[in-house]
Amino acid sequence: MNTKTLEQIKQLRFYKMVTAFNTSLSSGSVDYTNDELVAYLIQSEWDDRYNRKIEHLTKAVMFMYSAVMEAIDYAAERNIDKN
Repeated sequence: MNTKTLEQIKQLRFYKMVTAFNTSLSSGSVDYTNDELVAYLIQSEWDDRYNRKIEHLTKAVMFMYSAVMEAIDYAAERNIDKN
C-alpha cells in the first residue's frame, strides 16, 4: 500500500510530502496519530512550496545593489544600530 500511495502522491506533484512520508516511515517509531501525520505531511509540502516561491521571487527581483550584512557601514554619523 505504501508504494501505491507514494506513487499517487508523486503524480499529484507533492514532492516534499513524499520525502516527509518516507522520513516518517524510515524513522521506525511513528508516534503520530492520523491527523498529526496528515498535518505533518501538509505542513512539509506547504513549507517547501513557500520556500521555493520566496527563492523564485528573490531571483526575479532586480536589486540595484548586492549587499551583505558584513558590508554595512555602521559609522556613528549614519545612526545605524547594529541590533
